[in-house]
This record gives sequence, structure tokens and C-alpha cells, in this order.
Amino acid sequence: MKNTGKIFLVSSFFLAAVGFASPGEATDFNLLPSPGIQGQTGVIRVISATTPKFGTFSLGANLIYWNSDYFPEERSEFFEPGLQQKKFQGTYHLTLSLSDWMEIFFATKTSVTEFSRESATGDSLAHNIGDSVTGFKIGYDPESPLSTGLAFYAKFYSDYGNAGWVWDATTYGGKILFTFDWTRLQGVPLPLRWHLNVGFQLTNAMTIHDDGRIPNPTPGIYYALGLEEDDALLISSALEVPQRYLSIFVEYSTEQYVDTGPEGGWRQFNQNPQRITPGFRITPVGGLAVDIACDLGMGLFGVEERYFSYAEELPAGISDLTATSAIRQRIPEEVAPDWAVVGGFSYAFTPAPPPVVVAPKPEKGKITGRVYDKETSQPLEGAVIAFPGTNMTRLYSGSSGEYTTYEFLPQNVTLKVEKEGYEEASATVIVEAGGTATQDFGLNRLEKVGVLAGKVLEKEGKPLAAVISFDDPKVPNLATDPNTGQYEGKVPPGNYRIRASSTGFKSEIKGARVEDKRRTVVDFVLEPEAPEAPEEGTILGTVQSPESQPLAAVISFGDPRIENVASDPTTGQYKRALPPGSYQVTANAQNYKPQVKIARIEKGLPTLVNFVLEPEVKKVEEGALAGRVVDPEKQPLAGVISFEGAEIPNVVASPATGEFYLKLTPGSYSVRAAAQGYKSQLKVVQIAAGKKTIAEFVLEPLTKAKLTEKKIEILETIHFESGKASILPESFGLLDEVADILMSNPGLSILIEGHTDSVGSDAFNLRLSQSRANSVLQYLTKRGVVPDRLKAVGYGETRPIADNSTPSGRAKNRRVEFTIIRK
Repeated sequence: MKNTGKIFLVSSFFLAAVGFASPGEATDFNLLPSPGIQGQTGVIRVISATTPKFGTFSLGANLIYWNSDYFPEERSEFFEPGLQQKKFQGTYHLTLSLSDWMEIFFATKTSVTEFSRESATGDSLAHNIGDSVTGFKIGYDPESPLSTGLAFYAKFYSDYGNAGWVWDATTYGGKILFTFDWTRLQGVPLPLRWHLNVGFQLTNAMTIHDDGRIPNPTPGIYYALGLEEDDALLISSALEVPQRYLSIFVEYSTEQYVDTGPEGGWRQFNQNPQRITPGFRITPVGGLAVDIACDLGMGLFGVEERYFSYAEELPAGISDLTATSAIRQRIPEEVAPDWAVVGGFSYAFTPAPPPVVVAPKPEKGKITGRVYDKETSQPLEGAVIAFPGTNMTRLYSGSSGEYTTYEFLPQNVTLKVEKEGYEEASATVIVEAGGTATQDFGLNRLEKVGVLAGKVLEKEGKPLAAVISFDDPKVPNLATDPNTGQYEGKVPPGNYRIRASSTGFKSEIKGARVEDKRRTVVDFVLEPEAPEAPEEGTILGTVQSPESQPLAAVISFGDPRIENVASDPTTGQYKRALPPGSYQVTANAQNYKPQVKIARIEKGLPTLVNFVLEPEVKKVEEGALAGRVVDPEKQPLAGVISFEGAEIPNVVASPATGEFYLKLTPGSYSVRAAAQGYKSQLKVVQIAAGKKTIAEFVLEPLTKAKLTEKKIEILETIHFESGKASILPESFGLLDEVADILMSNPGLSILIEGHTDSVGSDAFNLRLSQSRANSVLQYLTKRGVVPDRLKAVGYGETRPIADNSTPSGRAKNRRVEFTIIRK
């Protein structure tokens, strides 16, 4: 009944703590970087798997006191018959986080133990100064409820009666760490954390005894000096109720020694030190933490007992003070004190977050872009960018065609671009405060061309059907009129060697210079070739499209006396026998551009001439869209007409009449009309070639949102699923009106602010507010708002507008606001 009452007392202590921390209250669940006895972040003897953020370091001390005078009478002789003890131990530690996942620690210990004996030896003291422990901890914290980690340490024992450490006695240990944090659960978190540590310690401390450094050692001396006899399995666990100013916890810890006794083997589980440690941690200000706890030995609960290593009685004539080490182990020993007072304090220094620098709101904007050859898309360097109607200095494009203008106050700016050899181009650009407008210019090359003309006659002055060819293969051949012998064609400026060829006549070559926009005349008189018996050659080849598909084409030879030949539609091949000579061979196919080549036919030999024909580009006839934008009373509105899913500039309807007009390529378009203060309207219109399509937009006034000087003010609350970022359908209409305001004000950019109440941890609320702001941004983007005009930021619970201690105040703090950042 007595033991049952003690168990009930500890259980009631922890249950009362859980009840004290209501999850509905405003609670800061963040883990304070408070170290335990050895310096690692955690509770008392239990280590947390989480690690404070990079740069955090803490200083602290832990104190342990116990006095066997206050033990029950039958248990007051701790370790040895007739021996009573008082012990005071202090541990001083330093902890430093080298990163967000690793911390190192160092601790040193001092202790003093007073022995009171009934024997003649009387009282004595045992001092221990300089025992130290150091190591590191690695923690994996995925910001989810479960965190894991590893801890490694080394203990250094001071020499008995001498300064310095006994290196051979160094003890090593390691632990696997688990922490499950209910405060990170989504929805309504619980103020509860559970820690579990499992590890093993390789003990070399008894080297100090084995080397004879300690005279007259007894089990009490071992305990006073902190010497552990054997390797040990380490198990500890803790439950804590974290609160802002007062956190309550209860620990269980044990060291299960192995390989004990002369024959080796395990002790029974209840023959090893076990303790339950209830306590609380006070965090009054900043990083200061004060721990107050009490070790309760498991002997209090009837599960701990004395044990005998060898035999119960000492040999005759051997006292308990002069026994050898081996015989001394036969004395019945107590496993651990029934109780001990544990206290501690620490201060953690956490790096301050970097200051938030708010850039001043820009008042001016600028224009940037690129100048390029419209046909080849190659950049044009040195193009002149001028500002008509102003005295501003002209700019020049760079090596990659880029340019950037001066800064302008918000206005419409007209640019004119000039480049030698190209047609000039101009555009009017809207410059917004703080913005960078983009305007590219593709310039059309001015065609440089001269005219080459003349005639080809035979010696008697009769006209000849001849082919005029050039030494530059890029210049197409020309042909004379068989009836007049005259020819004429456009030729790029340059110096040429020009050949006139006609069947049955000797070719003639002349040099000529063709100049831009001038007419150059070159005449030819051809001598007949010596008559000889004609022996035919053969011309053959294929006609294909650029995709290597065969084409059905008509092949002509520039001589009306020679019959045309058709290519095979299935293979594109053609073939014809021709008398020797030069021919202007032309391939014509339906819907393809004709191609001309010069072929030289020789006696008895085949000549291969292949053609690849380019398709003709047909000009598309445009249609038109006209209409007007009005309110329900048919009054005109200056609406903005936009085209969703198409790269077509917006059109603004006339404020006086509400009418608009523009030309469009035939097809189907999704057209939206938006006006300030009105809901937008979307229509699908069909544009036909050469026809005008009429569309009227009647816009309803906004009822749930309005545009003010500094923000888009919403007259309702945006509702989300509880604890999530999913927008409820009942708020779609409200967000549609926000999108309409943005569509009707193309120069407007906004900041979407997410805010929460104070229920839950700072980190959870910050993530939730950011996720909700992102959801609103995604919704507005799907409604057609350009993403570059939107920015989403979550502020969590840091900017309340009402008291978080009342339900109505918390409801007001859960909100989304739309702040204007650029007009």
C-alpha cells in the first residue's frame, strides 16, 4: 500500500502537468536550448534529438545533493554497514552549436562526500575535482513530429591525490536519440514531448583502482569518486510538458551493468541503479533556464534490493576497512540512493536574426530591350535609340543588341530605333514606378539592289533565246525574251562576270559592275558554233519537298522547242534526252515556289540535277473584333480588353463611348473585359477572315472588394480548411473580384499577406500563413493575373490586429490582406 501510494504520487504529478497546459491557450512550444547534467541539450539525464540553430551556445551548472540521515532507518547505511554519507556534487558545462544539426559540449565535475562511521575511524571526507566529459551530438530534425540523433562522449577521470587525468581510465559511450514532439502536429497541437535514449558505455574507470592509486578502497569510496565498475547498457526516457514560463517533466533512467562478478555474467535488472526524476524547468526571461527536480531511487517502489557479489560474511580478523579489493566486494551493497535533490541553471545565447531592411519605394521606372535583325534574329550593335519630342541624349545598342534607357517618372514613353541599312521602327511603352518595361525591336533590312538589262543577238542582229548566268551562285539566272532577245532583272550591287549562253552558239563572258538603285546595260553578240552532228546527252534527277517527300512537278528547259517533262509523283524522278548545250532548267509544282538551275549537257553523258522546292507562304487575311463595354444602365466604361492564352496586347475601350476595335488573325479567342469597380466578363468569340465580329460586354458592379489608396480592401473574410491552406469554395467569388480589380488596373502590383492567430507554435503558424498566401497567389494567377504582379508573404502571428485571448479577436487575426506595392 505504501509503494502504491508513491507510484500514485508520481503519476498524479505528471497528469496534473498535462492538465495544466491547455492546448487551446496561447503557448510558445519552441524548445529552449537548455542543457542537462553533461551539457547536451535535453532534460536532466535525457538528451533531446533536436539541435539548437547554428551559433547558439549556453553556459550552466547542475547540482546534486543527498544525505543518508534522511533515509528510512533500514536503508540509511548506504553501501556499507555502519556507514552514513552526505554528498554534494556540481557539474559545470559549455555547449556550442556548430551547425543546425551538430552541437559539441564540455563539462567538468567537482564533488565532496562526508563519511560518518560508527567505528573508531570516525568521520572522513572524499574530494573529487576535475572529472570531465566532452563529446558531440548529431541531430536530424526534418521539422516533423519525429526527430532522431546520435550522441558520442568520452569521460576523463582525475588522478587520486595528484593533478591531471588518468588517460588509461578514459571511458567512452554513445547513444541513439529519439524525440517525438506532439507540438508539431497540424491542427490543434498537444503540449507534450517524449524522448528516448538507448546506448552503451565502455568503462575503464577501475584502472585507477587496479593501479593501486586509491588506498583502502570501499564501495562507498567508488561511489564518492564517481568510478563505475563495469560496462553498462544505458536506457533513459522522459516526458515533458513544454510551456512558455514553466515546463514540467518526469524522467526514467538506468545503467544496467554487464560482466559483473568474478565469473562474469549479468546482474538482475533490479540489481542496477534505476531512478525516476520528476521536476520542472522555469524560463523567466530570454535564454535563462532554472531546473528543480528530485531523483527517486526505485528502492522506494519495492523493485530495488541489495545484492551480494561473492559472500555475505568477511573472514575472521578482516575488517571492512582493511579488506582487499576482492574480499571487499563480498559486502552487501545498496544499488543507489533512495533520493537526491537535483538543481541547475543555464543561459543560452541565441544569434539574433539579421535586421530586415525595407528598401524605399521606387518612384521611377525604366525600359530595357533588344534590337535584332527581324529576318535572321541576329543582334544589331550600334542601333540608335531616340526619344522623339524630347531633348534627351540618344542611346546605342550594345554588342548583343541590348539597351537600357534612363529612368522616367510613370508615363508613356515613345522610342524610335534607327540602324543604317534597316527600316526605322518606333513604339510607345508604359513606364511604371519601380518597374522595368521590356520592348524589343526587330528591324527589316532595306533591300539594296540594282538593275541589269541588255539584249542577246546573233551576228546578223537576230534576237536569241539565251540564259544569263553569274559567277556568284547566289544570284539567280536570267533569261532573254526569244522574240526580242532582251533581258532584265534585279541584281544585288557588286562586280560580276556575266555569261550569255544559247543553244548552237558560243558562250560570251563580260565583266560588269552593278550599283545600288542604278540600271546597268550589258549586251551580247554570240557567234554560232561550228555545225556538227548532234549527239544527245541525258538530264535526270528528283524533285522533293524540304521534308524529302517526292513532288509531282513540271520540268522546263528555257527553250520553247523542247517539250516539258513531268516528275513521277511517287518517286519525284524525271529524265529526258537533250542535245548538248547549256539549259535553264525550271521545276514548278503546285503550292511550291519554282526553282531554276543551269545545266550543261554533254554528248553521251548523263547530267544529274535535283530540286528541293520551298512551299509558298500564303498571306492570311485578317478579321476584326469590335464592340463596347457598358454598365447595367448601358453607360460607357473605359474597360480593358484582354485575350487569355494569346500574346495579344490589351486594348482600352473609349471612356466616352465604351467602344473598341482591333484586327485579329482568324480563329477562336477567349476575350475578357474588365473595368475599375466592376466584375470582369469573359466571352469566347470567333473571328472570320475579312469579317467583323461584334461583342458587347455588360459589367456588374463589385460588391465584395474595392480599391483604395494603399490596398485592395475586401469586405468579407477568405475562408480556408481548418489548419490547412485549401481555399473553401465560398470564397471563390470574393477572390474573383480581387482578380477583376487587378485585371482592370494593369499597372497594379500587390503583396498578399497571410496572418494567423497565436494558437500553435510560431514555426507552424509561419508555415501555415505562407502556404495560405501562396494558395491565394495561385488562384489569382489561374484567373489570368500575371505572376510578376503578385508577391506572397506569410507573417504568422507576428502582426495581430486584435486580442488573441478572445475567440472574436483570434477570428479577426486569421486574415489575408492585399497591400499595393506598385501602381
